[in-house]
Amino acid sequence: MATYNFFIEKNNYDTNEIMIRPDYPIECNDKERLGVKLVDFKYLNSQYNISELLHNNIFNVISYFPAYVINNIINVPATNYDIAPYAIASPTFLDDATRTFNTGTKIETFTGADYTLYYFANSSINTPYLQKSNFRDTFNTNFVRFDAPTLQPHYITIGKNNTSTHTDAFILQKVYVKMVFPDDNNPIQQDLILTWSVQGSYDNVSFDILNVSNNLLTIPQGFINGETLINITNNLPYKYYRVFITNRNVSYSNNLLKLDKMYFYKADTTTTNVPDSTNYYSVVVNDGFYNIDNLITTINTNSTSANAKITFAKQDYTNKIIITNSTPLATTPSVEIRTLVFPNNCTANMYGFKQRLIPLNNAPVYSDTYVNIMNFSKIILSTDLAFSIKTCNEISNDGSVYTKGIGNILEWVDADDTPFTCIKYKNVENTIHKLDNRFISQFKLLFCTEKSLPIVLDNFIIHLQIIKYKK
Repeated sequence: MATYNFFIEKNNYDTNEIMIRPDYPIECNDKERLGVKLVDFKYLNSQYNISELLHNNIFNVISYFPAYVINNIINVPATNYDIAPYAIASPTFLDDATRTFNTGTKIETFTGADYTLYYFANSSINTPYLQKSNFRDTFNTNFVRFDAPTLQPHYITIGKNNTSTHTDAFILQKVYVKMVFPDDNNPIQQDLILTWSVQGSYDNVSFDILNVSNNLLTIPQGFINGETLINITNNLPYKYYRVFITNRNVSYSNNLLKLDKMYFYKADTTTTNVPDSTNYYSVVVNDGFYNIDNLITTINTNSTSANAKITFAKQDYTNKIIITNSTPLATTPSVEIRTLVFPNNCTANMYGFKQRLIPLNNAPVYSDTYVNIMNFSKIILSTDLAFSIKTCNEISNDGSVYTKGIGNILEWVDADDTPFTCIKYKNVENTIHKLDNRFISQFKLLFCTEKSLPIVLDNFIIHLQIIKYKK
C-alpha cells in the first residue's frame, strides 16, 4: 500500500475551489485500486452570516408603472385665438348642415358634421333664420332676431356631436358676439349695454352657469353695432354651451336688436402616450454578523437611503418578517405595481418566504415562516474524483445561479459554531472512498454550504491522502 499525503494551507479569496496537482501523476495497474481519505480539516469560522459571498446581502424592490395616457388641455390664448385648433368658425363650418324647426319648442336646429346649433326664439319662425355666415368669418347680410325679452330670452346653443374621447372633448373658452341695429331709423338715445351669460351642459337639459368676464357688450350712442369677446373660465368638457343675454340697460322694442356674428373658440385637447417604466431600488446590507433586530434596523436605514419605500419589522413570538410600504403605492398617473425580489431562493427562505418574488400591496405582507439568518450549518467538502460508490444527496441548488454543482462529497462538517472560533474535523472513523480513477494528474476540491451555495474560504488547513492498495 502506498499513501500520498497532501497538506494544504491556503488563503483563497477568489473561488470556492482549489486544484491539487501531485508532483508526479498517481497511477495504478490492474491489480491495484486508488482511494481518497480526508484526514482532518480546520477552518476559522470567519464567514459572515450576511455577506456578498453568500449572495444574501442584497435584494431589490421593483416599481413598475404600466403605460398610461396624459390628457392635455391647451387653453385658448389671449392673442391669435382665431387660428386652428381653437377657432370653430372655419370656412367649412356647417357646410353640410341640415336645418330643422320644431314648432312646439320653437327651436331651430342646424346639424352639421361636427357640431349642432340650436336657436330658440319666443315666437314662431316661418322661414329659416340662422345662416352659416352668422357663425363663420365670411360676409354676412343676414341678421338674426336675438334679444332679452321679458318672459324668456332668445338663446343659441352649440353642441359637439362626438365627445367620446379626450381629444374630442369640447372645452369652450371664448365667444365672440357682434350685435347690430339694422334699422338706423330707430336710434337709441344713450349707450346700450348688454350683459351676456354662458352655460354648460352634458345633456342639453340641465345647464351650469359658467364664470365669464368681458361679458358686457356696449353699443355707444349714435352707433348701430357693438361687439365683445366673452372670456369663459372653463376646463370642463361639456357637450353643450348656451349663450344668451341676461340684462339690458335701456328699454326698446323687442326684436329691434339683432345678432350679426357669433364665433366660438375652444381649448385644444391632446393626449400624450407615456410608455411603461420600471425602476429598480437595491437594498444592500454590509457584510457582517447580524441578529434579527440589528439586521432589520440596517435594512430599514438602507431602504430609506435607497428610496425603496419599504419597511421591515419582526412579529413577536413567531419571528416572522412583516413588510409594509413606507410610501403608499402610487395611483397616478398610473397604478404602481411594487415587488420585492430576493436574489435566490436561499435568501428568500432565510427571511421566511417560500417565493423569490413578493408582491407588495398597501396591506402588510407576512413571511410564510420564521426568519432564519444562520448563514449555514455545514461546510461541504467535495471533489471531482470518481467515487466507486457515488455519494447520494438530496441537496437542492434552490434555483441558484451561483452553484457549480457539488460532485462527490468527501465530508460535511458542522459550521454553526460561534463566530471566530475554529471549526475542526478529524476522520476518527478512518473513512476512505474507493475511486474508479486509475490515473490522477490533478483533482479538484470544492467547498459549499448545505444550501448548495459556494463558500470562498479565506483560510483553511486540510490533510488529504490518496491511497494506493492491492485489490
